[in-house]
Amino acid sequence: MAAYIELDSDPQVPPPFVFPGVTVRSYRLEADLFQLQALCDKFLNIGSLFDRGFEYRAIVPFVDLDFLTYPRMLYALPPYSNWGFATQQEMYFRFFVVKFILVDDFLLIPVPEIISFFPYIFVDNYWSAIAGREIIGFPKLLANFDWDTTPAGPYPIKAKTLAIDVFATNSQLLPLPAVEIRGAPATAQIPFESSFTLPADLVGMLDPFLEAMLALEQQFDPGFLRTAHLKQLRDPAVPTEACYQAIVEGRYAISNLQPVDVSAAEVVVYPHATLSIADNLGLVGTSPFTPLSQYGATCDMTYEQVTTIFVNS
Repeated sequence: MAAYIELDSDPQVPPPFVFPGVTVRSYRLEADLFQLQALCDKFLNIGSLFDRGFEYRAIVPFVDLDFLTYPRMLYALPPYSNWGFATQQEMYFRFFVVKFILVDDFLLIPVPEIISFFPYIFVDNYWSAIAGREIIGFPKLLANFDWDTTPAGPYPIKAKTLAIDVFATNSQLLPLPAVEIRGAPATAQIPFESSFTLPADLVGMLDPFLEAMLALEQQFDPGFLRTAHLKQLRDPAVPTEACYQAIVEGRYAISNLQPVDVSAAEVVVYPHATLSIADNLGLVGTSPFTPLSQYGATCDMTYEQVTTIFVNS
């Protein structure tokens, strides 16, 4: 491989990253499992199974919508560790998948790790958007967030990003509302449940072998959460082809986790021609969506151990 050519204005700062004092607000939404698997097949199960040697499978019928505030984002690798810090607001949709390893060209064995796939990510930090997309493959979009920072808040939390509402020659790319998290009616009763692990009742519905493996993983290694993403570059000469396409995995390490109360909310997802979130995720019901559960916490996070595990050539 060729050495990376640095420019002083380049935001592609490499991991690992350190995020102390993050506040997480999470809302679990019911989704169609077959639609989630279709996203896995399209974006993660690239190339052929025999070339990859593994397969990702969606395992539970829900997605988590998270809104995070980062008071400090630090670069852990010298010389970037001496540069300073950044701040960020972030909103994303993610769902749990499990990786199955191909053995002897016919048997698929699950790996005892919970992996998250993030099909939609919105951030208000330009460097984070560029580094996340170009280095790791996170599908980050720049967004503007409007939210209440007072103790009585934070609702409503509104995210806007550039989108085209309807495909037409006179349609303009504009900042449009993408997602809104707003206070639920006073009668709403929404369970408080961790969004970092699988609910015990759902784990019990999985294949017994997978159930046992994930139960052990959550018992002995609950502070780690792997990620998997598609990293690709479009070929400028052949627009329908990728000149580079790979699967990248990484790991979030979570520590100092302190649950905090989150008042009941409902979620509005806005449809646009270039942003069909509800349809692509297979969200069940109609907007506004009532969460199956919700969760709040403060924690310290690092993102590390990023590696390319497969290149589709």
